[in-house]
Amino acid sequence: MASFVLVLPTLPEMAHAHVKWFVQFDLLCPPRSPWRVLSSNPFITMAGLVVPLMYGVSWTDQRLSNTAVWQSIGWGPLVARLEWLSAQIARMAPSFVRVAVGIFFFVLFCYGEFLITPELKTNAPWVRWLQLTMALLLIASPRTAWLGALGVPVLYGAGVAKYGLFHMLDYPIFLGVAVYIVLWSVYGTRKAQLADAILRSFTAVTLLWAGIEKWAYPEWSFALLQQRPELTFGFSPEFYMIAAGFVEFCAAYLLIAGRFASRAAAVLLLAFFISAIIPFGMIDAVGHSGIIAVLLVLALGQDNIAAHIVDLNKPRTTALMHTAIFVSVLALLGAAYYGLHRVSFGY
Repeated sequence: MASFVLVLPTLPEMAHAHVKWFVQFDLLCPPRSPWRVLSSNPFITMAGLVVPLMYGVSWTDQRLSNTAVWQSIGWGPLVARLEWLSAQIARMAPSFVRVAVGIFFFVLFCYGEFLITPELKTNAPWVRWLQLTMALLLIASPRTAWLGALGVPVLYGAGVAKYGLFHMLDYPIFLGVAVYIVLWSVYGTRKAQLADAILRSFTAVTLLWAGIEKWAYPEWSFALLQQRPELTFGFSPEFYMIAAGFVEFCAAYLLIAGRFASRAAAVLLLAFFISAIIPFGMIDAVGHSGIIAVLLVLALGQDNIAAHIVDLNKPRTTALMHTAIFVSVLALLGAAYYGLHRVSFGY
């Protein structure tokens, strides 16, 4: 546990700077074999720390989410006031996301060479004008926002056509944002919980997938670590990338499975993404501006998914269940990553 706590402050830059934006990569090169990943000492060490940690986080999350606990120590009114304040701020979330995404696409229009992220290059003139049209429709009004959001799957589809589906599985968050905006634009508060659940789920899956990629292709990051060895803080590159993958995977899982913990995970991820801007500059700032906006919303909002699957009266049983689900998600997504790579590239 001590090792895990010590490594956390060293992870922000490399854990959340998207490595494909800064180095040469080749998805045609086979990933590390699952056996090589699972049998490595860093992976075994981190897994041995993370599994009991997730049990403890789940148990603590349920205790902190129980208002009776806060009332018993006299903090009930303060917590209720903070929840009310959070709810008032969260009411502005749809407008914030709509405008932030509009600004994001306007910046892409100004760059003129990106589809939706920096490594997805294009020279098609129609892309720029679609991005500008999307930006204007998104920023102009909630009533026109759904039209602007419809451009997202068009750009995503162009990415699939040029780079392949497997590559674009790095970015389902953009589809989640588009659905979120469409639901709020068309239905308003009537579909609020569904919109929030979709945004949260697509964001979590994006980050879960990114965590697995750090284990499958750590060599991509080794090149950056060689250029900037100070980022490892003395840890070996192997251990560093395994730990970075676990931090991202755990935080992403908690975005869905936590109540109080979902907000804490969003804040942690937000801090990591913002800190990565300092060493990696404007490209990182532009590329991650969308997810930073989403994480701000998730940090303030309530996780309605977890509210339906957490029994505050049975913290130990629920914590054990969540730990088992966490391990299952890790195994299933890992298998999906390698399986889809094989289907896409033949090995």
